[in-house]
Amino acid sequence: MSEPKTIGEQWWLAELDQHGNPTLIDGAHSSRDAADQAKYLFDRLGFSGDRRLVVARVTLSEVKPSSKGVNEEALGALNSIGLRPQPADECDHDWEDMGDGTMACTYPDCNATRPKRPDDEEA
Repeated sequence: MSEPKTIGEQWWLAELDQHGNPTLIDGAHSSRDAADQAKYLFDRLGFSGDRRLVVARVTLSEVKPSSKGVNEEALGALNSIGLRPQPADECDHDWEDMGDGTMACTYPDCNATRPKRPDDEEA
């Protein structure tokens, strides 16, 4: 099986949590040097504090969906009780900004989500 096609590389400042898991916080930068400069600016502006900041290199590649190891029985059970997300193009309710680049339907029985668009109003 061939490896997915690489489409880019980015450098980010990332904050590590207590378990060593990163959260990307500043980027994307085109080089390691640019990410190091961003850390210098964070320090000089007082944004670093006692946070554990590191540089993360992110490789972007095409997605190759795979069902290998997926528990299809569990998915079937979840879908049978209505947990299948509704396609966003079928939802005509109001949308709420989730703060992570996605919008979610505000209607109680609808679990549609979609990416945030430039024309979405700020709340």
